[in-house]
Amino acid sequence: MSRFLFNLFLFFTPLTFIWIFPLYVYWEGHEFVSIDRVIETQRGSKQLLFGLAYSNVDRAYKIRLTADRKPSIIALGNSRVMEVRKEFFHEPENFINAGGAASSLQDAVLFVDALPKDNLPRVLILGVYPGYFQPQKSGIVDEGTLAFRLRSFFAVRWRQVYIDYFTGKFTLSQLSLSKNSYFVGLNALISREGYLNDGSYYYGKVVNDPLRVSNLETAEEIGVSNINKRTRGSVNDPVLPEENFRALEILLELCKDNNVHVVGFIPPDRYAVSRKVISPYMQLVSSIAPRARDIFGRFGFSLFDYTGSYTAGVEGTEFIDADHPSDKATLRLLIDMTMHDDILAGHVHISHLRSLLTKTKGDFVITDAEIQ
Repeated sequence: MSRFLFNLFLFFTPLTFIWIFPLYVYWEGHEFVSIDRVIETQRGSKQLLFGLAYSNVDRAYKIRLTADRKPSIIALGNSRVMEVRKEFFHEPENFINAGGAASSLQDAVLFVDALPKDNLPRVLILGVYPGYFQPQKSGIVDEGTLAFRLRSFFAVRWRQVYIDYFTGKFTLSQLSLSKNSYFVGLNALISREGYLNDGSYYYGKVVNDPLRVSNLETAEEIGVSNINKRTRGSVNDPVLPEENFRALEILLELCKDNNVHVVGFIPPDRYAVSRKVISPYMQLVSSIAPRARDIFGRFGFSLFDYTGSYTAGVEGTEFIDADHPSDKATLRLLIDMTMHDDILAGHVHISHLRSLLTKTKGDFVITDAEIQ
């Protein structure tokens, strides 16, 4: 027995030395932080930027954040809704951005169904991403628990830490900045990217990039092929699984039965805004939008199609990248939705939105000044 333990010790000793540096990086970058601790700190008045580099905790974080705050207005969807901010509302404490909690319409149903029935939001702003209606891959793995993150670290993530360090993605001097407890996670610490107190996402690295606009132009050429890849099946007659439309019906019926007013919108691509029509993708959207709008209408809700977003006035520079509108672009969309949806108008002051838009001089509402 003693010989076995000795051999086991010899086996793990080299691994221990290998793990020391990645564990140090994880510790200094607060990658093992508790989600509940983050949410507790984000209740305060100062912005905490929460952005892990090596774990996907989006769903667990958004579910717990929503349960903790009990907001009257929620934004739900994938990453394209993450730029809806509490600053858009005259009662900012009553809003939570749950973007990232739903990688599919089925996820959205589960999310809404799990909310406490005695404290449901009054308004749900739903980002209806066209990809929701295509064949779905298996759901994302949620690494919300510390135990899962530890297993993931020892299995594979420690290697990625070495790769990132030796390819220059971070330096030891940057890790020394981790003493600032209001930047949690390596993405927040190194790139200034992560979730703000209201659950919306801040892309600090992009916001501060002086070459952002020129990079957007370059990215269009690369993005053409990426957008076309979204369209599976026949270009002229895309195969759209019925279960995804059924999931939308279930979601809207669930909201209707619980007196939750849904305002849906199809987010814009920069390609469409700049009038560079990508045929396969645009054909996909054109095949989805009328049917989805009809489903919304049957439940007394509105669906706004901002694929081109010309009427909302979104500028080609008001984008994070080719797929994600900035918070200023999203503010324009919210103004337009509020003007055409009476129930939403009862929860949002249109004068406040217009005033905020007027005061925003650049392409972004939130900048580093608000999160320092």
